[in-house]
Amino acid sequence: MTPYPSQRALAFMRTAKFMPWVLLPVVSGVVAYLAVSPTVLRAITFWEAPPPRIDLPDMIDLGSGERGSVVIGRFILRNTGGKELRIGNVRTSCTCSGLELEKGDGYARVEELAVGPRQQVELVIRMAVRGNIGEPAATTIWFSTNDPDQPECRIKALISRVTGGIDTVPAHVVFG
Repeated sequence: MTPYPSQRALAFMRTAKFMPWVLLPVVSGVVAYLAVSPTVLRAITFWEAPPPRIDLPDMIDLGSGERGSVVIGRFILRNTGGKELRIGNVRTSCTCSGLELEKGDGYARVEELAVGPRQQVELVIRMAVRGNIGEPAATTIWFSTNDPDQPECRIKALISRVTGGIDTVPAHVVFG
């Protein structure tokens, strides 16, 4: 087989049935139309990453704790969405607790936090144990997010039982 077209092929190409010069503008026109077509442009512009989606537990069990000690509960905050998740405006129901990040051998209070798309971060709730011995103690942490489905999140931290210490009745005595 020769790399050159046969006489028969050349004869066919010369007839009006095969006109490659006609195909070139047609193909170019279709490509140009698709490139600037409003439908194609809308499809390109409307495609964007899905919004951020927060995934976290609504309750953290801190177990039992001795009065006067500090108990720690760890949990994972996930962003299952396609855009950066931001949290801020962190508030607690008690000054005895806080939302924190573990940093080396210490903790850093979280005021704001950004979690990338499909990323996660381990957070810590630390709570100073207060309350009556033998009873549960709880605190709530709220924060704002840019997740359109959950603009405000709440986590409840529960100490199942306060232990240790001495309870007196009355709780306070003033001498003098």
